[in-house]
Amino acid sequence: IDSINSSFRQRGDKIERLCGVISELDDQEEEQILRPGLNDFSVMYSMRKKCAQLWLGPGAYINHDCRPSCRFVPNGHTACIQVSRDLKPGDEITCFYGEDFFGEGNEKCECVTCERRGKGVFASREENSDNASGSSVDLDDAHPTQQKYGLRETDSRLCRSSVAR
Repeated sequence: IDSINSSFRQRGDKIERLCGVISELDDQEEEQILRPGLNDFSVMYSMRKKCAQLWLGPGAYINHDCRPSCRFVPNGHTACIQVSRDLKPGDEITCFYGEDFFGEGNEKCECVTCERRGKGVFASREENSDNASGSSVDLDDAHPTQQKYGLRETDSRLCRSSVAR
């Protein structure tokens, strides 16, 4: 399920209709209720409070992205979504779930940004496809030129690159 923006929003705006409720789980509740991989999709671990938190309401349906358009803003037992970069109608509303939400270093992340960057689960696929190709080129001997500088991913640059394809 994608959460799609329906109007122009500026950085700092709050999306009031995507509010939610945060329920903190103690260790016993976490053990009794949660089944990893089955029903733990709306649970985040609060580094500040050092406990698992169950997110309820429309905000729980916002997808993750490593280059998010919004962020979760907790306020006691409620939370809202705050825009972190300008959005236009049709843009997906995404939030960053955390550095290790999808495995260590998000190695199992399947977000659009990781797909574009060849990271997360897509890094593994690229490595596997290189190994399976039967290529006899030893990358250590090839001495590829290392790129020392790269262009920052900005909305306009990403838009230009998608139009050019």
